[in-house]
Parts: sequence; C-alpha cells; structure tokens
Amino acid sequence: MSVSGPWNFMISARLRTVEDLSRYTAELTRRLPGLRITDSAVALQVRKTEAQELDRRGHRVRTVPPDIWSAPVPDCSGHARGHLPAVAGGV
Repeated sequence: MSVSGPWNFMISARLRTVEDLSRYTAELTRRLPGLRITDSAVALQVRKTEAQELDRRGHRVRTVPPDIWSAPVPDCSGHARGHLPAVAGGV
C-alpha cells in the first residue's frame, strides 16, 4: 500500500464490528490529540491469509496458509470453525 496526496499516514485495523470503528477512532484521537482523521473505509469481507495451528493446550504451534477449497473443520460442538489445511504428523 502507498499513501499519496496531502496526508502521509495510514492505519489499518481489524475490528469485530462496524460499530467498533467509531470507538476505535475516538480512542485514537483521545490518545493522540494532534491526530486528524480525514477518511475511513470499511472492508466488509477480508480474505484470510493465514491460520494458526494450535496444540491440545491451545498454544500456537505454527502459522499455516488456509485451504479455502476444503470442507470446513467442525469444532467439538459440531459447528464449522473454518478451513484448515491437512497437516501431516499434526498434534
């Protein structure tokens, strides 16, 4: 990404809801009184670029690229929780 024009700084943030944007920008301007927010944009769907493989204790083992073409992996309750690649010798 690049920034052109009179403004020379850009922040990218991942927020859970659209409502979080106003809270986030309010907190930024509270912490940085000289900050002037000139524009904002919302991406409603972001392509996942990586996933985390966890061990049985929930600790991160490694980063893996998600396989978006495979079937979702069900969690303990039977709900789909995302697409993870097949891992040889996984934990």
